[in-house]
Amino acid sequence: MSANPGYELWVNPDVRSLDVQIDHWNTNASVAAAAEGLPAAAREHVASPAFAAAGPGSAARKLQSFLGAYVPVPTPTIAAPGLSRHGQMRAVDFQVHQGGRVIAGPRTSTMEADWDAAGWSASRQFVGPLASPREPWHYTYSPEAVASAGPRVPAASAMKINQCIWPRIEK
Repeated sequence: MSANPGYELWVNPDVRSLDVQIDHWNTNASVAAAAEGLPAAAREHVASPAFAAAGPGSAARKLQSFLGAYVPVPTPTIAAPGLSRHGQMRAVDFQVHQGGRVIAGPRTSTMEADWDAAGWSASRQFVGPLASPREPWHYTYSPEAVASAGPRVPAASAMKINQCIWPRIEK
């Protein structure tokens, strides 16, 4: 990094296998936290007067619609297995190294100090960083976005239940 002598930008070039993605999903605390809210929200929806008034013929459609529009809180910090752009080698996570030591890495618990306060997240030389979930180290390969000079980052509200809520996936 010529503007920052003594520092180097590092990227993990490995594709995340589906097995690794499943292991990460099954052990991620943000996935478990997001999944905790679904049963209560579904019960509340089913118990609502509007749901009961719909009648048995449309109950399945109403529940399907609810599940399709449900946005978990908090937003999981990883993509559902098979949907990860890392697994498709269309996204990379950067790290900043100095003298063999990680100065800014992919940890949400230290991103404000390591990325924001240090100024590393202000770089606009790549498409990104990922806005939701917020990861200043995460950049996506998107030639269309580069051509139009704007990042393509999905909003949290666009996340669907089948993409981000099921807490456990069996191999």
